[in-house]
Order: sequence, then C-alpha cells, then structure tokens
Amino acid sequence: MKATLSLAAILFALAAHADGGPIPDAVQEAAFIASTKSNPREFVYCLETNGANPPSAVQLAVARGRDDIVAASECVTEATIGKGSYHKESGRKAMFVRLSAYHERNKDNCTLQADYYHHGLKGGYETFTLRRSTDGWVVAKRRSYW
Repeated sequence: MKATLSLAAILFALAAHADGGPIPDAVQEAAFIASTKSNPREFVYCLETNGANPPSAVQLAVARGRDDIVAASECVTEATIGKGSYHKESGRKAMFVRLSAYHERNKDNCTLQADYYHHGLKGGYETFTLRRSTDGWVVAKRRSYW
C-alpha cells in the first residue's frame, strides 16, 4: 500500500510538471519579445502567461514604449471571423499571445509554448527553446505551427 501511494504521488508530481509551472519573468520577457517583434503592427498584442496577465514589469520590458503591447485583460476574445478579437480601449484588432507549457530542462535551458489567437480561423502556436546566456535568456530555437 505504501509503495502504491508513493508511486501515485510521483506520477501526480510528474503530470503536474508536464503541464508547465510558473514561467520566470526573464523567460517570459524573452519569449514575448520574440513573439511580437517580427509580427505585423496591425494588431495590439494582448499578453497572457498561464491564463493570467504577465507581471507589469514584464509587460513594460516587452513594450519598451510601444503602444501595441498590453495585458490580455485589456482585450476581448472574439471568434467571429469578420470581427475578430479587439483591444477594449482603442477598438483595434487584437492578437492574443499566450505563454504556457513551461518546462525547465536544466538551469540554463527551458521550453515553452506561445499560442496566438485573433479569431476562429486566424491563430496558431510556436514552441520555443530558450537558453541562458551572459546577456540573459535568448530564444535558441522556435518551431511554428500555423
């Protein structure tokens, strides 16, 4: 009985870790910057980490003065193809960027997923592999699924 409970506890812990845990702020910053810098400026980018707004320090570091980077709570998700998601204040088109599935491989390498969503037919996701360098976290590899 004791061995069964121990095995169950181990499997539960592994399953919880497989879904991802808290994403360190510096990793969020690197992933959000990579996700937004090469994308068209036609959207307001609505940032989300594990179902919540990212810390304000992360959002400010990613925005670097841009007015098209906001917290996800400032946007409305809309599946209608002719309309799509939008920024509440400006009414501009919105692209949600949602980070999740964080997995730390070791202290200097990790992976995570970035999901993108505008409406029912416009979205996708990427997986990022990040590594720690002397300058902080950098995206070492990214793979897109659109």
